[in-house]
Amino acid sequence: MLVCLVAFTIAVSQADSTTKVVPIDQLVSTTWTWKDGAPIGIRDLAQTADGSLWIASDSGLTRLDGSRLVRFQPQHGDTLARTGVRDLAPARDGGLWIVWRNGQVSRLRDGQLVTFGERDGLSNAFQVAESSTGVIVAGTANGITRFTNGQWKDVSREWGYPDTEGVAVWFDRGGTLWAESEARVLYLPAGSSRFVDPQMRLAYQPGARADFAEAPDGSVWIAELGRSAHTVPRIAEQGPVTEVMVGAASLLVDRRGSLWVGSAEAGLRRVSDLHSIRGMKVGPFGPEAEQFTTRDGLLSNTVVSLLEDRHGAIWVATPLGLQRFREAYWYQTIWFRYALILSIGAFGALAVVLVQRRRHVAAQEALKSRYDAVLGERARIAQELHDTLLQGFTGITIQLRAIQRVLSRQPNDGAAALETVLTSADGALREARNAIWDMRAVDLEGRNLPEALDATARSIMTGAPVSVDFIVRGSRRPLPPLVETTALRIAREAVVNVLKHADARGVTVRLEYAAKLLILDVVDDGRGMASRAAEEAASAGHLGLAGIRARAHRAGGTVKISSQTGAGTTVRVTLPIE
Repeated sequence: MLVCLVAFTIAVSQADSTTKVVPIDQLVSTTWTWKDGAPIGIRDLAQTADGSLWIASDSGLTRLDGSRLVRFQPQHGDTLARTGVRDLAPARDGGLWIVWRNGQVSRLRDGQLVTFGERDGLSNAFQVAESSTGVIVAGTANGITRFTNGQWKDVSREWGYPDTEGVAVWFDRGGTLWAESEARVLYLPAGSSRFVDPQMRLAYQPGARADFAEAPDGSVWIAELGRSAHTVPRIAEQGPVTEVMVGAASLLVDRRGSLWVGSAEAGLRRVSDLHSIRGMKVGPFGPEAEQFTTRDGLLSNTVVSLLEDRHGAIWVATPLGLQRFREAYWYQTIWFRYALILSIGAFGALAVVLVQRRRHVAAQEALKSRYDAVLGERARIAQELHDTLLQGFTGITIQLRAIQRVLSRQPNDGAAALETVLTSADGALREARNAIWDMRAVDLEGRNLPEALDATARSIMTGAPVSVDFIVRGSRRPLPPLVETTALRIAREAVVNVLKHADARGVTVRLEYAAKLLILDVVDDGRGMASRAAEEAASAGHLGLAGIRARAHRAGGTVKISSQTGAGTTVRVTLPIE
């Protein structure tokens, strides 16, 4: 049951992760502050192809090594600018572009650091961007500079860049280069050689740099500190601008298409469905944008940079440190906690029930065992009495009736027959006593089994007009007492039944010693009986045939009764002897 609940929890968690955006306050949050080695004055974040997370700050370059923050140290021979880092950009070749606060640019690749400056054709740089096709540009104090064959070249005039500064540069998925100048946004379409002015004037924001992001539908968003986070229409695009009215310092569109807005003083905003706000102006506290601030657990309400790593976690850089938000693993979800509590409770309750049930079953089995033992002993005694007293007295009764008929005509014969009856009565009493104490049959005392069977059958038929034939096959040998006693008493019961019910002229008793079996057949030529007569006799309280089956079963044997009306009856008993 616990495994099923866990599997259900995993399935629910996975389903939620693919169909539902988890609220920010339900994400797992991890923070790194100055106590954990986080640098002061974080400016930007970047992740390189090897998964390393890099942090640009006023104090230099820092790398997150697992959960530990490590200050970057150049290899022997490399020089490191003695200043903070302004901007970072991952390179297509797995390296990292670093823009220092002094305007120099370095490329870090395979542990080697190469720095470029004015002597390399690069004036004071603000930002570096690289397209998906490998075009590398820098926004500088003089406009736009391109990196080709290890050299930097100013391409402002060549590309028709109309302004003096290139404060920010960024490539969209289609390869269009977007740039922020002193007061407006410009873009260079992929494959074109001239910048285009979409007539998007920027609010005055001294010292701030615009941040760009692209939505799944291809629309471009810009973070404008003095205005909002809003779309930037291209020349041919029509329709109103979409805005989230908060002073935006950073932007991110994650892999699910949600727009994250980092503000200067109002914390985080997230719009999960950009399509639903198309053409709208979402107010600072509008319900369309989810809010998350210091009151909810954010390190600072000033968010300077946002990054989604390759695992889907959202990294938030603030002046007070670094914070990561990610969806909980299945074992961290509230569903799992509820399921765990439920399963523990259910398991405990089930354990209690099982223990109680086991005790109850054990008590019932003990009681039933005692009852069965008593009932079995009573049944044994009843069967033994039937096989001894009733059979004995049945024979005595038949013999007395025969004596009654001959006593007046032949007194001497009647006296001899009466002596036989007395002997039979004495034997029946001793047999009953032995049966009650589960002792050996009296008829077997001083005799082997064939002799006892022959004598018993002929004694029962004394004075009756029924002939008795006795046949023995196989090698005679002593058998276990249980087998011999069972065979003798079953044979006696079968012969008595012939005398009482069959109206037969003759009965044959066959005893066969097989290798592992003792086979006893009692065959008569009497009236026979219907197929269900034995069952009906047992249900009416007659223990004859039912007793034969029970006694054979106790000895591990089987009984087969074959009979047809008018064709006699055969009782075959098979008993194992090894």
